[in-house]
Amino acid sequence: MTYVTFRPNSLDQLTNELFRRINEDSKTAVRSTKTDIYKNDKSLVFEMELPGYSKTEINVSSKEDKLTITAEKKNDEKNEVKYIRKERLEGKIERSFIIPEAYDLSKTSAKFENGLLTITIEEYVKQEREIEISVK
Repeated sequence: MTYVTFRPNSLDQLTNELFRRINEDSKTAVRSTKTDIYKNDKSLVFEMELPGYSKTEINVSSKEDKLTITAEKKNDEKNEVKYIRKERLEGKIERSFIIPEAYDLSKTSAKFENGLLTITIEEYVKQEREIEISVK
């Protein structure tokens, strides 16, 4: 016969450890946020929700055909608070999008207002050129 030691607190300890690890991972994880993308007459528009962030915490960059948006909020709480639940975003947010060739990333503008980042990328303007060829 085998004896099994009963430890009534072991399940509680296991559960607490699991939630502690999840909470620690969520503090350092790179998150993403909701983004709407639409086309209008001559541009591609991205609208990204970034509530609680300031303009100085947001970075928009492009490389080749990729648009990257990052925002990082530092935890600047002065007193130690033990949260029961914390749902507001904190930490680093990063999203990348591949931009179709029809749009010119060098003609990108960004506006941040009331927690909404709006990025507009203009279409390439096709310049028709007419070349006269002389016949000999």
